Amino acid sequence: MAKPVLVVNQTEYKPLSKAKALACSDHSYITNKRRGGEHIVLTFFQAGVPVFAAVKDGGWCFFVTAMRDGDGVRWMYSTTIITEKLLGIDGLADKEKSALAEKIITDCLA
Repeated sequence: MAKPVLVVNQTEYKPLSKAKALACSDHSYITNKRRGGEHIVLTFFQAGVPVFAAVKDGGWCFFVTAMRDGDGVRWMYSTTIITEKLLGIDGLADKEKSALAEKIITDCLA
């Protein structure tokens, strides 16, 4: 089944492979699953630059800031203020941020 185009804060992101996402001039995302689907990371790119990720780790869903690291991607343990403004989640309670991250991941896996 084809992965859907995801909309985050009124911006559409299309699914691509990591190599294509790093070279893409558009908005895209990649999916990484580990531990039998228990750990899921959706990394979102803007013009080939990793910007943020929606993460599901066990029962927890949250956002983190992402950045380029050589030829790969590195994820922080949280979001920066810049990332939160980009996502439109600055000012939301942690519970609301978690619910939004969970919805994005659920939409991707549907």
